[in-house]
This record gives sequence, C-alpha cells and structure tokens, in this order.
Amino acid sequence: MVLNILRPYIVSFLLVFIAMDITIKLPLFLALKESLSHKQNKKVIIESMVFALGLVILFVLVGHYFLLAIGATEADINIAGGILILVLSIIFLVSSEKITPLEHNKHLHGLGMFPYTSTLIAGPILLTISLVNSYTFGIPASIIALILNMFPVWLMLEKSEIINRLIGAKGLKSFSKVFKIILSIIAVMLIRQGIIAIIIGQ
Repeated sequence: MVLNILRPYIVSFLLVFIAMDITIKLPLFLALKESLSHKQNKKVIIESMVFALGLVILFVLVGHYFLLAIGATEADINIAGGILILVLSIIFLVSSEKITPLEHNKHLHGLGMFPYTSTLIAGPILLTISLVNSYTFGIPASIIALILNMFPVWLMLEKSEIINRLIGAKGLKSFSKVFKIILSIIAVMLIRQGIIAIIIGQ
C-alpha cells in the first residue's frame, strides 16, 4: 500500500537522477573551481541549481498544459519523448567531442556564468524526462523528484574534487556512458508503451 503510493515519486526521482547525469559535468565544475574563489564557487553552484530548477519546473508546467490544450495524449508524449531521448543518448554515447574547460571561456566568468552552468544541469534529456514524468506520474511527483534531486547534485558538485580523485576522468566518463545506456533502454520502453497504448486505444 505505502509502496504503491510512493512508487511514482521513487521512479520519478530515479529517472530524473539518471537524466541529469551529473558525472559528465563534474570536470567543467572542477575547472570552475580553479578559476573562482571558494566563496564565488559556492555562489555559482547555488545560483546554477536554483536557475536550473526554475527552468525545468517552468518548462514542465507550460509544456504539460500546452500539450494538454492541443490534445496530446500520454502515448504521444511517450513516443515523442522516447525518440528524442534515444537519439540524444546515442549522440552522447558515440560523440567524441571534448568539452572546453571553463577556465578558457573568459566571457563566462562572473555574473554571466551561472546561466551557462544551469543549462549543463537542465539539459534536453532532463527536460524531456521531466515532461514525460508529469504525464505518467503527475505534476506533483515530477516537481518533487526535481527538487529532491537538487541535494545529490549539490553534494556531487561540492565534492567534485574528491569524486574526481576517487574515480578519475575515465571513471566519470564510464559512469556517464552507463547512464546513457540506461536512458536508451528507458527510451525504447517509452516508445513501446506509447505504441501499445495507441494500438489498444487508450
């Protein structure tokens, strides 16, 4: 009984955590630490998280009710979201593009930096997963999952140096690849569920 009540929140939390894939962004925040003071770094991390959280919640609310208004069903969202997540996951898996360290992007320093770092947290996969969650589990579960995920994100960013020492750059990339593989499987599941729902007329 209790597990059934908590299941939407637990599943939403796990999906959001995987979609965030904070491990691949840690090297950028490590570079950020080198270019800013400790106080500035804390400020940027908090601002980035608040901005990212606000951005995703706004996207979920506007996107959810806009899609409802035009008649989109849960099946439509599952198929479209699944295709988008699958494509992005494959691109990230096979891409050999290297991210430029933040210390070389002088124009990002100071007050203009946190909108950029926020988009690293609130990427397209997270936006898509959050929107799918709002249809599958409801808006409250989707938003609560986002808010709760801010704690592990903050912890990993704050302890990025320790994590990097323990796991290393190659280890972080390996974890990120695992997350992308899991996301690919989730994407296929969403597409399958959407197609089945259309076939049986839900």
